[in-house]
Amino acid sequence: MSLIDQRRGLRRRPLWEFEIDTARQQLNLQFGTRDLNGFGVENAHLGLSAAGCLLQYVKDTQRTTLPHIRSLSMERQQDSIIMDAATRRNLEITQNLAGGTDNTLAAVLDKTVTPMGSRMLKRWLHMPLRDARIINQRQESIAELQNLSDVLQPVLRQVGDLERILARLALRTARPRDLARMRHAFQQLPELNQLLADVEAPQLQKLRTQMGEFTAFT
Repeated sequence: MSLIDQRRGLRRRPLWEFEIDTARQQLNLQFGTRDLNGFGVENAHLGLSAAGCLLQYVKDTQRTTLPHIRSLSMERQQDSIIMDAATRRNLEITQNLAGGTDNTLAAVLDKTVTPMGSRMLKRWLHMPLRDARIINQRQESIAELQNLSDVLQPVLRQVGDLERILARLALRTARPRDLARMRHAFQQLPELNQLLADVEAPQLQKLRTQMGEFTAFT
């Protein structure tokens, strides 16, 4: 506790926000559900208490509804390798020992062309998978994408940081230029869909079926 108390930027929350009943009420209200069984987290009491308090804190600071938060998942130790901050730092995954990013694992591997892809890669590096089935699925997808990289990357560069734009839109902080960038990103989807028309990897096929067309923007 002494280490926690000395950290900057801490905000103390009232104890009632950590109560399990309060947390369930907050989360069910957020997701429009009657219970949390569908998320597989009903018995994770400590996790639910933390999630409920965090949700209340975000609502208090943003002072608006949070429609983009629509789900809850639990990270299990058997699913991935969970590393603490000291381990990640010593391995120089995304930050080197001097506090920079040069010559880190992420810096070497990151050939992405969108901020969204870069963030996803860093998440993957921070939590390596244990499940061989999912690892193989990723490898199949990456192998196919490597063959298409020359034609995919120029299109993906036009997408920009759609993830952040949609978050600002949900928080009602988006500006006109964000809307223009979102329109431009949506205009790339038909071409992306076409470029992925012949993919065989199941994960890529699933992503393609989930890709909207947004013809009103074209």
